[in-house]
Amino acid sequence: MATRNTATGQSTGDTNDIEMTDAPKEITINETLKIALPDKYQGSRQELDTFLLQLEIYFRFNEDKFTTKESKSIWAASYLRGEATKWIQPYLRDYFEHDDKDRMQPTRTIFNSFEGFKTEIRRIFGNSNELEVAEDKIFNLKQTGSALKYATEFRRYAGTTKWDEIAIMSHYRKGLKPEVRLELERSAESTDLNDLIQDSIESDDRLYRYRQSQRSYKPQGNQKQGRYRKNEGRPRYNPQRYGDPMELDATHYTNGNDDSEKRRRRENETTPLSIAVS
Repeated sequence: MATRNTATGQSTGDTNDIEMTDAPKEITINETLKIALPDKYQGSRQELDTFLLQLEIYFRFNEDKFTTKESKSIWAASYLRGEATKWIQPYLRDYFEHDDKDRMQPTRTIFNSFEGFKTEIRRIFGNSNELEVAEDKIFNLKQTGSALKYATEFRRYAGTTKWDEIAIMSHYRKGLKPEVRLELERSAESTDLNDLIQDSIESDDRLYRYRQSQRSYKPQGNQKQGRYRKNEGRPRYNPQRYGDPMELDATHYTNGNDDSEKRRRRENETTPLSIAVS
């Protein structure tokens, strides 16, 4: 007869039966998300939207900390520096020193809601010609690095233009590198800007991988063949030819008896023939 260990749920006999005595317990982990604090805002027009977005994110995850209508605006005002501080100071002083009915209208707008704070700060530090700036950026934006970087910058201004999908896709294509546009023509037609951006990034990645593979390719040539090396100031060596062995012998014989041989030949030519008469 098999016996079971009820503490472990394992059989201790000669059978393979397993008995689970307790159901698994559910474990709940309560974790508080830590959201980064906004950056200090100095009054730059280019950084205003980023600053307001950082505030929105922080408020979304910390709603329990802002229980009054003015708490978000006061907390946001504490992150202003430089020119932005100079702008908010009179309204903060007005808010703390007067009742609501005695405050200036901009003060009531700023501190009655966070939406009012955004309206007033944009009135001073926002781009009054935001649409023109966005359109100008779109017209002149070109891909100089990766398609991902180009798409990120393009997206930054595309939403402000309010153009229709066809127009915005056309301008996106124009700004791409020629080789990326050519690669896009080989793929299926993109249905919207999101698809076009994704297709362009994939095409750009394929081209990048191809270029990398070409750079790493090394043709296998003749390993024994030496490389030509130019003369770098070394003296030239020109071996002098002295002739073949037979030529050396002939030269040596002629040079050694040249004068005496010439004299003998001249004497034979000029001496009269003597005939003995008996």
